Amino acid sequence: MSNIVISFVAETLILLAGVFLPRAILKNYGDDMNGIVSSVQQIFAYILLLETGIYGATTVALYKPMAQGNQEQIDIICFSATRLFRILGSVILALTFALAFVFPLIANQNVLDYPNMVVLIFAISTNALAEIFLSAKYSTVLVAAQKNGLLSIVKCITHLIYYGLIIVLSFLRLPPVYTYSIAATAYLAKAALLRIFCYRFFPDITFKKTQQKIKLSKSFDVMLNQALNMVCLNSTALILAFSGAQMGSVVSIFVIYNLIISSVFHIFGTVTNSIIPSFGNLNATASQDQVKKIYREFETFYQIIWTIMMSCIAVLIVPFVNNYVLGATSLNYVDIEVAVLCIAVIGLYSIRNQQTIVLSAQGEFKQMRFGVIIEGILNVGLSILGLILYGLVGLLIGRVISLLFRVVEITILNNAKKNMNSLCFTIKNIFLSFFSMFLSICLFYLIVSTGNGWFSWIRAGIAIAVISTIITLVLNYIFNYKTFNSIIFRLTKIL
Repeated sequence: MSNIVISFVAETLILLAGVFLPRAILKNYGDDMNGIVSSVQQIFAYILLLETGIYGATTVALYKPMAQGNQEQIDIICFSATRLFRILGSVILALTFALAFVFPLIANQNVLDYPNMVVLIFAISTNALAEIFLSAKYSTVLVAAQKNGLLSIVKCITHLIYYGLIIVLSFLRLPPVYTYSIAATAYLAKAALLRIFCYRFFPDITFKKTQQKIKLSKSFDVMLNQALNMVCLNSTALILAFSGAQMGSVVSIFVIYNLIISSVFHIFGTVTNSIIPSFGNLNATASQDQVKKIYREFETFYQIIWTIMMSCIAVLIVPFVNNYVLGATSLNYVDIEVAVLCIAVIGLYSIRNQQTIVLSAQGEFKQMRFGVIIEGILNVGLSILGLILYGLVGLLIGRVISLLFRVVEITILNNAKKNMNSLCFTIKNIFLSFFSMFLSICLFYLIVSTGNGWFSWIRAGIAIAVISTIITLVLNYIFNYKTFNSIIFRLTKIL
């Protein structure tokens, strides 16, 4: 629970700091630069997926030896992972060079000339390169040891420094190349901190050559699963970047909505990433009945949080965008259809993410392969078709359809086939969440008057948060009495 709380607070701080970043870029560098930077960052997010197979497989492999205190097996796994990280690092470095010299040829050089754009890409690449060459091996050990809270603190510090430097330097009117090059040093500091903490908790651990090697057999399935997860998360901006759809303006408009989407994803992702190692440890030490009971409580608790957050997002997203871009740009960023579709994307992805927790902790990535491949194909195919037919709205419709398929498929796999819960229990929780959300929004608009400006937005946020919390808790107390009381009892013991 402490990991969840620390990670949640850290992600919230990152979210709040990140809110100011695109606005600073818009105000000081313009819409086109905002679109270019966002596109390059999305591409590197995909390139870094090459790391996730080794990262995920190593974490899963470490659960059992860490639970048993088998230092020899831990060292064998760590050496095997380090060797693969170095090989993949060379591949990522080669891809970085290719991107740095090819991307400027298709980008708008009226914004930044070719040599400066090459340097800018290398500056933005620092995150990916530092992660794969320096940080990854330490992160896997700390995650497997359930030190997610510590990792979140380091991540929070890194992002706050990175965002802060970019915001300050952009207002000082430094050229973008200098701004991002200076800010990139934050990721080098992150690697140093992770190394210090890893050896602080595991002084005997070694990443050097051992007598034995171990094959990380699930690395391909983990990488495929994570790669297609990233397709779901980031394909929209990437498709827009390479579609010729006026990259600067259209991508810049979507970036503002995607700021909200990615922020919420990170918050829910923080909860799930903090929980996965705990379930991994439970699978290694506890009975299946204990795992099922705890998962049932977690699913209900997650749905309560989901309902409250989705109610707030539904009410606040349009006023937020309106206030956020006011005075920073001449483009019209307020689009009700785009906002509604973004809300649907957030809601569906969050449910999908929650349903994968136990499967990920058990290393069941092969079982998830079919669903994640179909989801990826639907996401890209329908998004491109939608973009051609209806523009940004059509692209988001394609994304919603692919997510809807995945929610149905993963819920059936997790509950009907893996028997973590009865399918009826999960469906009841989802419908109860939607009903609570509907009542909360209706009651909000009946009793709360809305207006313009940040003060009105904050007041509305407090009101919808209070209303949705009360309604959600009351309905869960009525319809989920036994599980709800178990959650309260567990929380009371922790506090």
